[in-house]
Amino acid sequence: MKALIIEDEPYAQAELMRLIKKADPSIKVLECLGSIEDSIKWLKTHDEPDLIFMDIQLSDGLSFGIFEEVEIHSPIIFTTAFDEYAIRAFEQNSIDYLLKPIEPDDLKRALTKYNKIQQKIISKTPTINAEVLQELTGPKKYKSRFMIKKGETMRYINIEEIAYFYSSSEITFIVTHDKKKYSIDYTLEELGKMMDPDVYFRVSRKYITAITSVVEVRKHFNSRLKLILKPEPQDEILVSRARVSEFLKWLEK
Repeated sequence: MKALIIEDEPYAQAELMRLIKKADPSIKVLECLGSIEDSIKWLKTHDEPDLIFMDIQLSDGLSFGIFEEVEIHSPIIFTTAFDEYAIRAFEQNSIDYLLKPIEPDDLKRALTKYNKIQQKIISKTPTINAEVLQELTGPKKYKSRFMIKKGETMRYINIEEIAYFYSSSEITFIVTHDKKKYSIDYTLEELGKMMDPDVYFRVSRKYITAITSVVEVRKHFNSRLKLILKPEPQDEILVSRARVSEFLKWLEK
């Protein structure tokens, strides 16, 4: 098996290589890369490895930036000292999320999971690879809370507190049921992938609402729907004609 390590700390690189060699001596580490820029260049000019070990906080930013420039098909084991990126990590080809300092048993378990996935993929058709991966990694995990920064302090907000999300001037905001507003570092596109679709629906280009925020639905001009949300948003919320059917099915879940 050929593996790539994306990690910006030399000590962490050496320790991970030691753990990998101990867990499975047959694994060949092709390269250790320390930045988003170097990773993008390498992935664009080399064949994809069988497996990637990827830290999240690199010297020039979060490693999620790599996926914006390069389409990666290799399975990924994320290695990081921070647990708040787990949801975003599993949106990629992640098969595990290991917190530093990495325990040998955790690494062995992740490699066992990788080998099981490979065996399943070999024995089944490529069209069900996503199904196989889902089967082995378990049910999809949706976001349950957000960290909010206000000045020098931080707190978390549980999903149950959120009435809706909206975007304005390229900034995304949370609005809570008690009318408080906070900015967050996610786009609506990212939120759409990490929120439970039974509870949240993107009603327009600028808004994602929770079912608990929908007070009333009214018919509107040109076969659209007008939503009355609580707390009252700063914009008029209209569901386009093309999304009316999907929205009504969501209401009935």
